Amino acid sequence: MDEQIRRVVHCHCDHFEPYGRPENGSEAVERWATGASKLWYFKNASLFHISRVLLSDHYNHQSHWLYTGLAAEERGMLVNLQDLGFDIQFHVHHEKWRDGMPLDSERLKCYLDVLVTYMSGILGRDFRKEPWFFVHGCWALNASDEDICLIDDEIQRLLDANCLGDFSFPAGRSWCNPTNIFSPFTVIPHTAPAAYDTPEAQPRIIGTDPNAFEPGRFLIWHQPIPYIHASLDLVGIGDVTPEQALVTWLSSKPIGDTIYIKTHAHSMAYDYFSPDHPYLPLPENDAIARLFGGLEEECGRRNIQLESVSARSLYDEMRRLDEETSKVR
Repeated sequence: MDEQIRRVVHCHCDHFEPYGRPENGSEAVERWATGASKLWYFKNASLFHISRVLLSDHYNHQSHWLYTGLAAEERGMLVNLQDLGFDIQFHVHHEKWRDGMPLDSERLKCYLDVLVTYMSGILGRDFRKEPWFFVHGCWALNASDEDICLIDDEIQRLLDANCLGDFSFPAGRSWCNPTNIFSPFTVIPHTAPAAYDTPEAQPRIIGTDPNAFEPGRFLIWHQPIPYIHASLDLVGIGDVTPEQALVTWLSSKPIGDTIYIKTHAHSMAYDYFSPDHPYLPLPENDAIARLFGGLEEECGRRNIQLESVSARSLYDEMRRLDEETSKVR
C-alpha cells in the first residue's frame, strides 16, 4: 500500500432483488437486514432495489404494469430498510424490450416516470427533486450489450428523470465496462451504444479534470479494482479468496490520499437462502467477515481512516473533490 494513503472508503452497492421463490422473499429480507445492520461494512449499504410491484417486461410483455397484490408487502419492506439506515436506490432490468429505438427509449421514459412516482410515495421522498442513482440490469448501460439493452440514449433518459449517476461498474459482462478510464468520471449524454465510452461523451476524470460536475453531466462510477475482486458473491461462494481480494483492494490506485472500494453482490439471490445450497447470507458468511476483518486490521495497523458509506454519500464526496480540483485550476 502507498505510504501516502490516509483513508480507505468502502461503498457496497447491492443488486437487491427480493422476488421469486419464497426462500428469498420477505423473511429472507428481514434475515439479511437484521444481520447487515450490525456490520460496519453493510450498515450504510445502498440497496439498488428492483420492484416486485412495478415490473418492467423482464417479467412480462408489457412496457410496465402494477401488481397491487404485493404493494403493501413491498411498501413495508422498503420503509423498514430505510428506517434501519439503508440507502434505497433504483435497479431496472429490461432484457425483453426488443423493439429498438425509439420505442424502447420512450418505454423507458414512461417506466421511469411511474417508478419515480411510486418510490417517492413509498419512501416519503420526492425523487423528482432529490437526486437518485442507478444500477443497470446485467450491467448493460446505454446499449453496451445489445443482447440486453437497445436504448442508446439511456443516460439522457436517466438524467431527464433526475438520476445523476450510475454504479453498475465494474461489470460482470466485461465488454460493458469503460475501456480507457479506471476511475470515477462524468460524461455528457449523447446517442450511441456505450456512449459513456466514446470521445463524444467528453469524459472528465474526478480529481484530475476540473468542473466534472457541471450541470448536465452524469457520473459513471468505475475503479481499478476489477469485477472478480469487487463482487462479494464470488468471495462468498469461494471463487475468490478473501486474501486475494484484500491484496487487490489495498494495492488499488488512490484518488489523492484515498483508496475507494465499491463492492456489489446479489444479496437476495436464492442460493443464499435455500436449504439445498451450502452458502450463507452474506452478513453471516465467514469469508466476507474475513475479508472485511482483514481490511479493518490492516487499516488499524497503518493508522489509516476506514469508512463505509452509501452511494449517495460517495457521490457527494466526488462533488466535493471536484470543487477542490476546480479551485486549484
